[in-house]
Amino acid sequence: MDTVTVEELLQDVEALTSEINGLQEKSKKLREQLKHPEQFIKFDKALGDFNDIFEKNPGLRDLLLGYEIDKSATDVDDTNIIPVTPQKKSRSSVVNEKLHSLPEHEWVLKTQPLVEHRLFDESVRDVIDTDILISPSKRKQKIQQLNPNSTGEVSKEPIQYENIYRLFGISYFPLVDPSDLIFDSKTEKMIVTRDMLGIRFDIFNESSKSFEKPHYILLKKSAKSDDWKLFKYTVPNYIDVEGIFAEVTGGLIRTYDDVYLFAKCIYLLLVEIVIRSELFLQLEKDGIIDDLDMDLQSLVIKCTLQGTTKIEFHIHQYSIIACTIKSKIMSDDEKERLAMMLQGSLHDLKYKLISLRN
Repeated sequence: MDTVTVEELLQDVEALTSEINGLQEKSKKLREQLKHPEQFIKFDKALGDFNDIFEKNPGLRDLLLGYEIDKSATDVDDTNIIPVTPQKKSRSSVVNEKLHSLPEHEWVLKTQPLVEHRLFDESVRDVIDTDILISPSKRKQKIQQLNPNSTGEVSKEPIQYENIYRLFGISYFPLVDPSDLIFDSKTEKMIVTRDMLGIRFDIFNESSKSFEKPHYILLKKSAKSDDWKLFKYTVPNYIDVEGIFAEVTGGLIRTYDDVYLFAKCIYLLLVEIVIRSELFLQLEKDGIIDDLDMDLQSLVIKCTLQGTTKIEFHIHQYSIIACTIKSKIMSDDEKERLAMMLQGSLHDLKYKLISLRN
C-alpha cells in the first residue's frame, strides 16, 4: 500500500472544500426560490390553464402564493393529518445523494468501476496507476507532472524506449556534423548547411536472447544536390557497403524510402551471418560436431564429426552448396555420397548429422 503524504491529504481537503462551496451555492439558490417563488413558478406549464383567470384578477396569484407560504411556515395541528415517523436514511442513499451533488467530471470518476490490472512483469506495474481514478490529490499531481508549464519539465516514465526501437532491427536518428554549422549574425542562431542521417542496425540473437553489437551507417546530403551520400560506417569490411549503396536505385538515394531499401539490404546480410554462426555454435554445444572453425562471414566452416571425419562446408545464404570430406576410414565413394547428402538447406543439417551418428 502506498503511504499517503501530508501534501496529498491537503490536496484532498482542497478538493472537498471546493465541492462544499458548490453545495453552498446550490443551497443559496434554493433559499432564493423559497423567498421569491413567483419568479420561478410563473413560467410553470402546470399553471398554463389558469393564465386567463390570473390576467383578469392580477392579485389572485400573489394571494394564493402568499397563502401557500404562510401555511408551510406555521405549525398547525390538524387531526386529519397522519403523523409520519421520520425514517433514518440508509448509508447507500446518503452516498447517492452526495454523488448527485458532485460536478459531472467527478461523478464519472467516482461511479465507474475500478480498473484492475494483473501483470506478470513486476517492472512495468508502476507505469499503470489506477489510484488517480479515485484520489483527487493523485489526479492533480499526475496532471502537474504531465504539464510542462506547472513543473518545468515533463516526467519520464521508466519505459525503455531504446529497446523498443531496437526490436525493429533498423532505426534512424538525426545528427549534425560540427563542420556544417554556420552562425547567422542576423538571427543569432546556428544554421545547419548539410543534413545528416544516422542508421542503426540491431541484430537479435535467438540463442543468447540478447542483441549483438550494433552497427552504424552515417549519411550526409550532397552539397550540390539533394542526394544522400555515404559518410561513415561501422559495418564490417567483408560486407560491400559501397557496392550495395551504388546498386540501390542506381546510386541515387534521395528519399527516405530509398534509404530504407539500402538499409534493408545491409540488415539482411548481417542477419544471415548471425543465423549461420549461431546454428553451428549450437551444433557444437549439443555435442554433434567438434573443433568448430568459421570465417568472419560464416561462409566457410570447418568441423570434425565423431572425432575422425573432418568436414568443410561452403555456404551461400542459408544453403550448403559444396562439402569436402576428409576421413581415413571412409572410401572415396562414401565420402562423395556423404558430401552429396549434407548439401542443401542449413535447417536440415542437424537432423542429417544426427542420423549419421545412429
